[in-house]
Amino acid sequence: MSLSSDKTKVKITSTKVVDFSGVDEDWHKWKNKTLCAFSGTGYSEVLKNKEHAENNPVDNEIVFSQISSATTDGLAHHLVQKFEDTRDGHGAW
Repeated sequence: MSLSSDKTKVKITSTKVVDFSGVDEDWHKWKNKTLCAFSGTGYSEVLKNKEHAENNPVDNEIVFSQISSATTDGLAHHLVQKFEDTRDGHGAW
C-alpha cells in the first residue's frame, strides 16, 4: 500500500456521521455534529462549496455515502435519495 493510499484510508475512517432522524428539532444538532465529523478531512469543503464538490468527485461521492447512510432510517432519506443517481454529496447536504 502506498503512502497516499494510507492517507486516504485515514481520511475516510476519520469521518463518522451520526444517524439523523429527519425530525426538525434534531436538525441543528445533527448539522453541527456532521460539520465537525467532516472538519479537518477536507470533506467539509464539499458541503460548503459546490465548485469544490464538482472538482473533487471522489470526495463528493464519499460525502454522499455518509449522508445517505446517516439518513437511511430517518424521515429525510427521501430527500437525500434524490441525489442517488449522481451521488452528489453537496446536493444531498
